[in-house]
Amino acid sequence: KYEFYPLGEYSANYTPAVVVENIAAAKAVENGTNVNLTLKDAKITAYVSSKWGGATAYIEDASGAIQIAGDVLSQFGVENDSTILNGNIYVKYVNEWGSIQLSAGDSIAFSKVEAKEGAVSPTTMAVKDIKAETNVARYVEIAFPSFKYDAENYFYYAAQNGDTIMVVDNFGWMSSNFDLDEEFNLILPDSVSSIRGIVMWDDWNGYSIVPT
Repeated sequence: KYEFYPLGEYSANYTPAVVVENIAAAKAVENGTNVNLTLKDAKITAYVSSKWGGATAYIEDASGAIQIAGDVLSQFGVENDSTILNGNIYVKYVNEWGSIQLSAGDSIAFSKVEAKEGAVSPTTMAVKDIKAETNVARYVEIAFPSFKYDAENYFYYAAQNGDTIMVVDNFGWMSSNFDLDEEFNLILPDSVSSIRGIVMWDDWNGYSIVPT
């Protein structure tokens, strides 16, 4: 007769990964769900390394965009943006305190991902159209915005045709491209030809854009 001897730990609570056809479908599952995500010309729009170690990235396909842990992508030799991904990746959908991302799933070793260099361009959008849930984590461009500074709350805003959106320098792009005044506030021009960045949302500030 045949006998089966399992290797490693056995869990009676194991749940197979949910197959999802795109990023929008992955964002629709419950928190903590393991998913088998199909990548079809998914582009890495930003890859940000932390000085404390680790990295985070943003991935986008035709359906939407989401943050993804850098240690997931590094398993496929990906450590920069301007990269196009195809294949299937096993990850876990995590939604904690309004912070949504894909982290390493229980079955990530079964992933099959092809990565290649490729041009990554933002979607040009008006400020009034950016503030939508479907745009969170998307790489966008705002054409000819002006800057406004809220000195009382130390917030920066991009304005366009009467609409505004908060500008948050989480990636250090603004501090690297603009000087500081004597009070350590950024000296911003009245307007620029465009701002490119990742759309963010949180419970405290609502929608914002983080320049890249």
